[in-house]
Amino acid sequence: MRRIFRRFIGLAPAGSHRLANRKEIEDFLCLTFDILALLDTKAKQNTGYDRLAGKLGSDDAIISLNYDTLLDSALVRRGWNPKAGYRLGGGSRKVEWAPNHSDENGRTPRVSLLKLHGSINWFVRGSYATLSKVFASKPVRVTGPRRNEINGHIRQIVPPVYGKIFEHGHWRKLWTEAFQKLLAAEMLVVIGCSLIDTDFHLRALLSRVAKYRKEKDQPFKRTIFVAGTKTRRKWQKTLKGSYKATTGYPSFEMFLRRELKT
Repeated sequence: MRRIFRRFIGLAPAGSHRLANRKEIEDFLCLTFDILALLDTKAKQNTGYDRLAGKLGSDDAIISLNYDTLLDSALVRRGWNPKAGYRLGGGSRKVEWAPNHSDENGRTPRVSLLKLHGSINWFVRGSYATLSKVFASKPVRVTGPRRNEINGHIRQIVPPVYGKIFEHGHWRKLWTEAFQKLLAAEMLVVIGCSLIDTDFHLRALLSRVAKYRKEKDQPFKRTIFVAGTKTRRKWQKTLKGSYKATTGYPSFEMFLRRELKT
Protein backbone atom coordinates (compact mmCIF):
# COMPACT_ATOMS: atom_id res chain seq x y z
CA MET A 1 0.00 0.00 0.00
CA ARG A 2 2.81 2.44 0.76
CA ARG A 3 4.27 1.87 -2.72
CA ILE A 4 0.88 2.48 -4.30
CA PHE A 5 0.40 5.60 -2.20
CA ARG A 6 3.75 7.04 -3.21
CA ARG A 7 2.87 6.49 -6.83
CA PHE A 8 -0.41 8.37 -6.81
CA ILE A 9 0.47 11.03 -4.26
CA GLY A 10 3.93 11.86 -5.54
CA LEU A 11 5.78 12.16 -2.26
CA ALA A 12 9.08 13.97 -2.54
CA PRO A 13 12.27 11.98 -1.97
CA ALA A 14 14.01 12.42 1.37
CA GLY A 15 15.78 15.76 1.63
CA SER A 16 13.64 17.45 -1.02
CA HIS A 17 11.85 20.40 0.58
CA ARG A 18 11.67 22.95 -2.22
CA LEU A 19 8.16 23.99 -3.20
CA ALA A 20 7.47 24.99 -6.78
CA ASN A 21 5.71 28.29 -7.36
CA ARG A 22 6.16 29.36 -3.73
CA LYS A 23 5.03 32.97 -4.35
CA GLU A 24 1.94 31.77 -6.18
CA ILE A 25 1.04 29.49 -3.27
CA GLU A 26 1.64 32.21 -0.68
CA ASP A 27 -0.58 34.66 -2.57
CA PHE A 28 -3.28 32.00 -2.82
CA LEU A 29 -3.19 31.32 0.91
CA CYS A 30 -3.28 35.00 1.87
CA LEU A 31 -6.37 35.60 -0.27
CA THR A 32 -8.10 32.44 0.83
CA PHE A 33 -7.79 32.39 4.61
CA ASP A 34 -9.98 35.40 5.39
CA ILE A 35 -12.70 34.47 2.90
CA LEU A 36 -13.02 30.89 4.07
CA ALA A 37 -12.87 31.77 7.75
CA LEU A 38 -15.76 34.20 7.21
CA LEU A 39 -18.01 31.72 5.41
CA ASP A 40 -18.92 29.52 8.34
CA THR A 41 -19.46 32.37 10.79
CA LYS A 42 -22.14 33.78 8.46
CA ALA A 43 -23.84 30.47 7.62
CA LYS A 44 -27.32 29.67 8.84
CA GLN A 45 -27.98 26.36 10.55
CA ASN A 46 -30.59 25.06 8.13
CA THR A 47 -28.29 24.58 5.14
CA GLY A 48 -28.21 21.98 2.40
CA TYR A 49 -25.33 20.41 4.27
CA ASP A 50 -27.56 20.03 7.34
CA ARG A 51 -30.12 18.22 5.20
CA LEU A 52 -27.38 15.95 3.84
CA ALA A 53 -25.92 15.27 7.30
CA GLY A 54 -29.30 14.15 8.56
CA LYS A 55 -29.44 11.37 5.97
CA LEU A 56 -25.97 9.91 6.42
CA GLY A 57 -25.52 6.43 7.85
CA SER A 58 -22.89 5.19 10.29
CA ASP A 59 -20.88 3.47 7.55
CA ASP A 60 -20.81 6.47 5.22
CA ALA A 61 -17.58 8.27 4.42
CA ILE A 62 -17.12 11.74 2.95
CA ILE A 63 -14.01 12.57 0.96
CA SER A 64 -13.77 16.35 0.78
CA LEU A 65 -11.48 18.65 -1.16
CA ASN A 66 -13.08 21.75 0.36
CA TYR A 67 -11.12 23.91 2.80
CA ASP A 68 -14.13 25.48 4.53
CA THR A 69 -15.97 24.02 7.53
CA LEU A 70 -19.57 24.38 6.35
CA LEU A 71 -20.11 20.64 6.04
CA ASP A 72 -18.07 19.97 9.18
CA SER A 73 -20.30 22.32 11.17
CA ALA A 74 -23.46 20.70 9.83
CA LEU A 75 -22.15 17.33 10.98
CA VAL A 76 -21.22 18.71 14.41
CA ARG A 77 -24.75 20.05 14.77
CA ARG A 78 -25.90 16.43 14.32
CA GLY A 79 -23.60 15.17 17.07
CA TRP A 80 -20.57 14.29 14.91
CA ASN A 81 -17.27 14.42 16.80
CA PRO A 82 -14.26 15.76 14.85
CA LYS A 83 -11.87 13.94 17.20
CA ALA A 84 -12.73 10.65 15.55
CA GLY A 85 -14.44 11.81 12.38
CA TYR A 86 -11.49 13.65 10.82
CA ARG A 87 -9.42 10.44 11.02
CA LEU A 88 -6.28 12.38 11.90
CA GLY A 89 -3.24 10.57 13.23
CA GLY A 90 -1.28 11.45 16.34
CA GLY A 91 -3.98 11.35 18.98
CA SER A 92 -7.12 13.41 19.57
CA ARG A 93 -5.96 15.87 22.26
CA LYS A 94 -5.15 18.46 19.59
CA VAL A 95 -8.80 18.55 18.51
CA GLU A 96 -10.54 21.33 20.45
CA TRP A 97 -13.86 21.15 18.61
CA ALA A 98 -16.61 18.89 19.95
CA PRO A 99 -20.40 18.61 19.57
CA ASN A 100 -22.56 19.89 22.40
CA HIS A 101 -25.08 17.06 22.08
CA SER A 102 -25.40 13.52 20.77
CA ASP A 103 -27.22 12.48 17.62
CA GLU A 104 -30.47 10.76 18.58
CA ASN A 105 -30.15 8.02 15.96
CA GLY A 106 -26.47 7.44 16.70
CA ARG A 107 -25.46 7.38 13.02
CA THR A 108 -23.86 10.71 12.25
CA PRO A 109 -21.11 10.56 14.93
CA ARG A 110 -19.50 7.61 13.15
CA VAL A 111 -19.24 9.24 9.72
CA SER A 112 -15.68 9.70 8.42
CA LEU A 113 -14.78 13.09 6.92
CA LEU A 114 -11.47 12.85 5.05
CA LYS A 115 -10.24 16.31 3.99
CA LEU A 116 -7.51 15.51 1.48
CA HIS A 117 -6.47 19.11 0.85
CA GLY A 118 -6.52 20.15 4.50
CA SER A 119 -8.95 22.41 6.32
CA ILE A 120 -9.23 26.04 7.33
CA ASN A 121 -9.49 24.97 10.99
CA TRP A 122 -6.35 22.79 11.00
CA PHE A 123 -3.25 24.58 12.26
CA VAL A 124 0.43 23.67 11.95
CA ARG A 125 3.38 25.48 13.50
CA GLY A 126 4.93 27.92 11.04
CA SER A 127 4.41 31.12 9.08
CA TYR A 128 4.33 32.39 5.53
CA ALA A 129 8.12 32.37 5.66
CA THR A 130 8.05 28.61 6.28
CA LEU A 131 5.28 27.44 3.98
CA SER A 132 6.84 24.00 3.72
CA LYS A 133 5.34 23.39 7.16
CA VAL A 134 1.94 23.19 5.49
CA PHE A 135 3.04 20.15 3.54
CA ALA A 136 5.57 18.56 5.89
CA SER A 137 3.69 18.63 9.21
CA LYS A 138 0.61 17.22 10.83
CA PRO A 139 -1.91 19.55 12.50
CA VAL A 140 -1.07 20.44 16.09
CA ARG A 141 -4.38 22.21 16.76
CA VAL A 142 -7.83 21.61 15.30
CA THR A 143 -10.38 24.24 16.31
CA GLY A 144 -13.96 25.09 15.59
CA PRO A 145 -14.68 27.77 12.97
CA ARG A 146 -12.68 30.91 13.75
CA ARG A 147 -11.70 34.07 11.90
CA ASN A 148 -8.69 35.07 13.99
CA GLU A 149 -5.33 33.42 13.46
CA ILE A 150 -3.19 31.62 16.07
CA ASN A 151 0.18 33.16 16.82
CA GLY A 152 3.07 31.05 15.52
CA HIS A 153 0.77 28.85 13.45
CA ILE A 154 -0.56 28.72 9.91
CA ARG A 155 -3.74 27.14 8.59
CA GLN A 156 -3.16 23.86 6.79
CA ILE A 157 -4.75 23.99 3.37
CA VAL A 158 -3.10 22.67 0.23
CA PRO A 159 -3.72 24.48 -3.07
CA PRO A 160 -4.58 22.17 -5.98
CA VAL A 161 -1.67 23.36 -8.13
CA TYR A 162 1.13 21.58 -9.91
CA GLY A 163 4.16 21.19 -7.67
CA LYS A 164 2.16 20.21 -4.61
CA ILE A 165 4.28 18.04 -2.32
CA PHE A 166 3.03 15.90 0.55
CA GLU A 167 5.92 15.05 2.84
CA HIS A 168 4.32 13.81 6.05
CA GLY A 169 2.67 10.56 7.09
CA HIS A 170 -0.33 12.69 8.08
CA TRP A 171 -1.19 13.04 4.39
CA ARG A 172 -0.30 9.44 3.62
CA LYS A 173 -2.82 8.26 6.19
CA LEU A 174 -5.65 10.42 4.84
CA TRP A 175 -5.10 9.58 1.17
CA THR A 176 -4.61 5.88 1.85
CA GLU A 177 -7.82 5.73 3.86
CA ALA A 178 -9.65 7.58 1.07
CA PHE A 179 -8.32 5.01 -1.41
CA GLN A 180 -9.56 2.16 0.77
CA LYS A 181 -12.98 3.77 1.26
CA LEU A 182 -13.37 4.16 -2.50
CA LEU A 183 -12.50 0.51 -3.05
CA ALA A 184 -15.04 -0.64 -0.46
CA ALA A 185 -17.95 1.67 -1.32
CA GLU A 186 -21.08 0.32 -3.00
CA MET A 187 -22.18 3.75 -4.22
CA LEU A 188 -20.25 6.91 -5.05
CA VAL A 189 -21.83 10.37 -4.88
CA VAL A 190 -19.77 13.26 -6.25
CA ILE A 191 -20.98 16.76 -5.36
CA GLY A 192 -19.50 19.75 -7.13
CA CYS A 193 -15.94 18.49 -7.64
CA SER A 194 -14.74 19.87 -10.97
CA LEU A 195 -11.84 17.39 -11.27
CA ILE A 196 -9.45 20.08 -12.44
CA ASP A 197 -6.58 19.12 -14.73
CA THR A 198 -3.85 20.34 -12.35
CA ASP A 199 -4.89 18.07 -9.47
CA PHE A 200 -2.74 15.17 -10.61
CA HIS A 201 -2.94 13.45 -7.22
CA LEU A 202 -6.72 13.20 -7.28
CA ARG A 203 -6.77 12.06 -10.89
CA ALA A 204 -4.19 9.38 -10.18
CA LEU A 205 -6.17 8.20 -7.16
CA LEU A 206 -9.37 7.88 -9.17
CA SER A 207 -7.60 6.11 -12.03
CA ARG A 208 -6.25 3.50 -9.64
CA VAL A 209 -9.69 3.03 -8.08
CA ALA A 210 -11.28 2.55 -11.50
CA LYS A 211 -8.53 0.15 -12.60
CA TYR A 212 -8.85 -1.94 -9.43
CA ARG A 213 -12.63 -2.20 -9.67
CA LYS A 214 -12.49 -3.20 -13.34
CA GLU A 215 -9.77 -5.79 -12.77
CA LYS A 216 -11.60 -7.30 -9.79
CA ASP A 217 -15.00 -7.03 -11.48
CA GLN A 218 -16.29 -5.06 -8.51
CA PRO A 219 -18.02 -2.02 -10.01
CA PHE A 220 -19.84 0.60 -8.00
CA LYS A 221 -23.51 -0.35 -7.98
CA ARG A 222 -24.30 3.25 -8.75
CA THR A 223 -22.64 6.62 -9.17
CA ILE A 224 -24.32 10.01 -8.78
CA PHE A 225 -22.67 13.14 -10.13
CA VAL A 226 -23.97 16.51 -8.94
CA ALA A 227 -22.40 19.07 -11.25
CA GLY A 228 -22.73 20.71 -14.64
CA THR A 229 -22.89 18.61 -17.79
CA LYS A 230 -19.23 19.09 -18.73
CA THR A 231 -18.00 18.06 -15.28
CA ARG A 232 -20.34 15.07 -15.12
CA ARG A 233 -18.97 13.81 -18.43
CA LYS A 234 -15.42 14.24 -17.18
CA TRP A 235 -16.19 12.10 -14.14
CA GLN A 236 -17.97 9.46 -16.21
CA LYS A 237 -14.98 9.24 -18.53
CA THR A 238 -12.50 8.98 -15.64
CA LEU A 239 -14.46 6.15 -13.98
CA LYS A 240 -15.64 4.48 -17.18
CA GLY A 241 -16.15 0.75 -16.74
CA SER A 242 -16.09 0.88 -12.93
CA TYR A 243 -19.81 1.43 -12.26
CA LYS A 244 -23.07 -0.27 -13.22
CA ALA A 245 -25.42 2.71 -13.30
CA THR A 246 -25.11 6.46 -13.11
CA THR A 247 -27.36 9.45 -12.46
CA GLY A 248 -26.60 13.15 -12.88
CA TYR A 249 -28.07 16.26 -11.28
CA PRO A 250 -27.22 19.84 -12.25
CA SER A 251 -27.67 21.21 -8.73
CA PHE A 252 -27.23 20.22 -5.09
CA GLU A 253 -30.82 21.26 -4.35
CA MET A 254 -32.20 18.90 -6.99
CA PHE A 255 -30.07 16.05 -5.62
CA LEU A 256 -31.36 16.67 -2.08
CA ARG A 257 -34.99 16.72 -3.20
CA ARG A 258 -34.93 13.72 -5.51
CA GLU A 259 -32.43 11.39 -3.86
CA LEU A 260 -32.71 12.22 -0.17
CA LYS A 261 -36.34 13.40 -0.22
CA THR A 262 -35.43 16.39 1.90
